[in-house]
Amino acid sequence: MKKLLVIILLQLNPALAHETDLKCLAKNIYHEARGEPRHGKLAVAQVTLNRQRDPRWQGTVCQVVYQPYQFSWTSKKRTEPQEFDSWIEALELAEKVLQQGYALVKFPATHYHNQQVLPEWSPKLIPLRRIGQHTFYY
Repeated sequence: MKKLLVIILLQLNPALAHETDLKCLAKNIYHEARGEPRHGKLAVAQVTLNRQRDPRWQGTVCQVVYQPYQFSWTSKKRTEPQEFDSWIEALELAEKVLQQGYALVKFPATHYHNQQVLPEWSPKLIPLRRIGQHTFYY
């Protein structure tokens, strides 16, 4: 019941939770991995948490997500989720991850990219695993 209430409140009044870690992590999962398998969504969540703990990015989940030039979706004008079912799934995963404090055990990745692009930083890092359409690095 509590989870349903949180989801309803976030949907009806986005300003209420605009800067909460739950909403920021859910938006990152939604925008970065909504077409990916569950494991891929969890990997994106883990990267976010790994960055939060890393001295290069420190801060709240929201500060990590909205740090300039880290996640491309944050620079777009329209960032509110449009696909309701995918958004609810992202919220549920984000809530679970934040309660546990981790998404995937022994997954040290701090970077990833879609297979359709090859960022300049990728040769400088160690590839960890490919999940869905993303390659993860540390």
